[in-house]
Amino acid sequence: MASNGAYKLEYIDSIMNKYYYLDILIINSKECATKLGLGSSFRFRRKNDPKHTTENVKHWLLYNVPNQLHMPPQSSYLNPIEHL
Repeated sequence: MASNGAYKLEYIDSIMNKYYYLDILIINSKECATKLGLGSSFRFRRKNDPKHTTENVKHWLLYNVPNQLHMPPQSSYLNPIEHL
């Protein structure tokens, strides 16, 4: 979700784990940023959920998403779509 809209929502039909989460990131993140006109200037916001903080996800984000926004685990800003 960006200020100029949302591009692609991923339907999750099974239990989310670290491998499924990483696959979604690899397939969708750069494509969505390009389609929304963000280029490489977007900020990626993630929760402190265990599947979001595994080593393979951290390494992929480190090399592929330069701007990361770390939020505290109980922050109300983590789910902005819930407040619409």
